[in-house]
Amino acid sequence: MAHTVGLLRCADYDVAALLTVFSDALNLIGFDTKSVRGKTCLLKPNMLGAYPPDMGITTHPSFLE
Repeated sequence: MAHTVGLLRCADYDVAALLTVFSDALNLIGFDTKSVRGKTCLLKPNMLGAYPPDMGITTHPSFLE
């Protein structure tokens, strides 16, 4: 089974900016964000421990939002 990965950079953790970049990444890998029924996408957050967001160790809470 082949898997496709999309990776884009986001300048900050503004939720609106994250939504735009996330949508762009999904479109980049052929995942039509306007027609998502019956499709699956896995987001794997890093949840290593109770670290503050500014340490950059775990996935930022704004991304999970």
